[in-house]
Amino acid sequence: MRSWWLLLMLIPVVLAAACGGGGGGGGGGPANVLVTGRVIDLRTFGPPTPAASVQIGSVAALTDANGVFQLSVPAGATSVVIDSRGPSGVWTYSFAAATQPTNDVGDLYVAPQKTTVTGRALSAADESPVVGAQVEFGGRRATTSGSGAFTLADVAYVAADFAGFWQIEGAVRSSGFFTGLFRAEPSIANGENVVVLDDILLIPVSDTTPPDTPYNVWGRVSPGANAPGTLVTVKQGGTSIRRFTVGANGLYWFWLTPGAYTLSYTNGSLTTADQAVNLERSDQVVRRDVTLN
Repeated sequence: MRSWWLLLMLIPVVLAAACGGGGGGGGGGPANVLVTGRVIDLRTFGPPTPAASVQIGSVAALTDANGVFQLSVPAGATSVVIDSRGPSGVWTYSFAAATQPTNDVGDLYVAPQKTTVTGRALSAADESPVVGAQVEFGGRRATTSGSGAFTLADVAYVAADFAGFWQIEGAVRSSGFFTGLFRAEPSIANGENVVVLDDILLIPVSDTTPPDTPYNVWGRVSPGANAPGTLVTVKQGGTSIRRFTVGANGLYWFWLTPGAYTLSYTNGSLTTADQAVNLERSDQVVRRDVTLN
């Protein structure tokens, strides 16, 4: 009889050991990961004032003085809700499942209005569609279709002032191509509140004319206040072969093979005279500075 009592006393001990006992290592649910990012008020292109409330699941925090947030949340989170606590209202952004110890979801924008941004990603080599490219702009993400087209819905937008929208830099990434950077031209938003981009030309990594540095054609766009967002287009024989969107520093650059080219410049209603470039050899460097008016 005594042996039965001993057996009954051992059963809880065995079960506790199978469940991890008191060590806490066996069954507490998914481990937490860190999700970080930055909230930008498109009206000022700066941190939201007052601080925005950022929430993932049941975990919430306010943005700091720079608009940055950090949340320790269960692994696998895929969306964040931002309450601007002001005229911009509430925004929801999706991101890839947070599975790394630290997951940076980048810059997320809030604004009083929203717009839709559409465009196409094409190969700069032959203008064929780039299928399955990953597009990011204003915190929104999309994948290009079989025709290279993409649509980004609910992009932050300020109809009364385009200054902030001009500064958003988008990116298109696809295997076998250099990353293509672009900016959207808000002044072409139509009555349906859709911003249609010019075709984004991605340069194949096998191309003999790589983007960015090194470069042999470059210049500066003035005045500085109007330079950001200027679209510089390279044409050869009347055909557009390269495009570059000028950033805050006012500079643009290209790597071109020997030949005759024409450079054009547009920024909304601002423009300037086309510039002719005649490259006789690849190591020749040509500078063309322009002033918009």
